[in-house]
Amino acid sequence: MLYILKVNFLLVLFSIIYYVFLRKETFYQVNRFYLLAGIFCSFLLPTIFFENEIEVFSNLEVENLIIENQLNETIITEKTEYTKWIFLGISIISVALVSLLFGKVLLLLQKIKKLRKKEEFGISYVESKNENEAFSFYKYIVVSSKNVEKEALKKILIHENIHVKELHTLDILFIKSVEALFWFNPILRFYKKAMEENHEFLADQKTVEKNAFSSYDYQKLIVQLQIKNTTMMGNSFKKQSTLKRRIVMLQKEKSASRNLLKILVILPFLASFMMVAQVEKKEIIKEVKEEKPEVIEKEILILKKEKADKEAKRLKQIKKEKKAKEKKKAKVSKKKKKIAKKKALKEAKKEKIAMKKELLEEKRRVLEEKRAVIAEEKRKMMDEKARIKDEEKKKKLMSSYEKRYKEEAKKEALKRLIWKDENGNVISRYEFKKRLLSEGIYEVKSDGETYSLALKS
Repeated sequence: MLYILKVNFLLVLFSIIYYVFLRKETFYQVNRFYLLAGIFCSFLLPTIFFENEIEVFSNLEVENLIIENQLNETIITEKTEYTKWIFLGISIISVALVSLLFGKVLLLLQKIKKLRKKEEFGISYVESKNENEAFSFYKYIVVSSKNVEKEALKKILIHENIHVKELHTLDILFIKSVEALFWFNPILRFYKKAMEENHEFLADQKTVEKNAFSSYDYQKLIVQLQIKNTTMMGNSFKKQSTLKRRIVMLQKEKSASRNLLKILVILPFLASFMMVAQVEKKEIIKEVKEEKPEVIEKEILILKKEKADKEAKRLKQIKKEKKAKEKKKAKVSKKKKKIAKKKALKEAKKEKIAMKKELLEEKRRVLEEKRAVIAEEKRKMMDEKARIKDEEKKKKLMSSYEKRYKEEAKKEALKRLIWKDENGNVISRYEFKKRLLSEGIYEVKSDGETYSLALKS
């Protein structure tokens, strides 16, 4: 487990140095060597150890102390046995990913071998069925010549042929295998990207310089043919992720030779790594003569002090851890209490709101009942008033109808009367009334009714 951590630490170190100091330089072949050497050194250096010899005087008590220290170390190692299970899980996933990678490689080779072979400009290649595809893998160049001009096809084939001759596929497979082994290290993605970019820069540089192509026309071709590639295994001429960097590096002037010294920046870091992480202490036991018991006693005292110091440090560390745990527990308990208080307050507020709502509902219900009673009483009163008014109207109408009827009846009765004088001659009603009034008669009875006389026609 410690070896894996050291390897990944060195890979991260090589990546950082490359991105800070070497990525913008035009020494593409040197950069390729640096990136490959970085992987090899990351695997190799953690296996190299240096010994630091320490003289220890042989004595029974000293030997007992050494045995005690060894026992303590075995106890510590027993406590960390769970790391073996972690290592086992990481190993299983790594093996599965490496197997998957090589399975993809085999499938890609089978797919390439089924395609039709061609030759143009003295370069053999395989005709791709996918339009606008161009990449190289191992010794094969896969290109689709459909809708591609001859001059453009020539540049693409020369570019991919450089990848094949330089064996860039082996670099890619190597870094992909490392990435599969150490899948938990995200820095390896940047390491792989740096290697792929450097391959493209190198191929672009050699294509332009050795074939006397115009740099501008070549850049224009790169921009025109930038389409997503269907394979992620080989070196692709049409990879969008490297477009901007490729054009920038083609336009850039060659780096000064003194800039090569930047590669030496990694050396002090590697030296410090070897001094700190790769030095092992080796105890050389020397026999002590009986003539020098003072030396033995001093050595015993030194060992006892060292042991006491270690024990004191261990106890201090345990106390610190206990205090830290207690603080964490206290914080957690405080947080829980606060959360419980907040919950209680929220529940109390909810209960109060519910009680208020219930009281308001009760008040509303009572008010509605009162309003209903008052409305019913009002309605009854209005109905009673309306009934009384109707009765009064009916009485008035009846009285008026009766008066009118009586008057009309009297008129009709008067009309029915036949007016005659003393000789039996019929005279007008007016003449009859006039005679009666002259004689002092003012009322006439007929059929039990009394009629008042007035000089009206």
